[in-house]
Amino acid sequence: MPNLSLTIEVPDDDAAVSSRDDEATRSAEARKLKAPSKQNAVLAKLKTPRGVTVAKLMEITGWQPHTVRGFLSATVRKKLGLPLISEIGKDGERRYRIARGNEGGAA
Repeated sequence: MPNLSLTIEVPDDDAAVSSRDDEATRSAEARKLKAPSKQNAVLAKLKTPRGVTVAKLMEITGWQPHTVRGFLSATVRKKLGLPLISEIGKDGERRYRIARGNEGGAA
């Protein structure tokens, strides 16, 4: 009978830990370099004194109108607890903005 030899390579534990650390570092760097989220873009527009229309938010995010309105209601008002004001301007368009200071949040 022939003599068969089997060699199994076992990875070095330190190398595996180092590899995971490298992945975590790259992941953290990727998050830092990542473009602003759609949520942050919407919130930035809502914080402007004039506010923003649903049409403009659709353009910025690529969302459908019902998604924009759902985000305003569920995320901005309920989850984040921000005082969202809805007003109809002189141009007849509804604009949304986040109330500042002592402004009321009732709409």
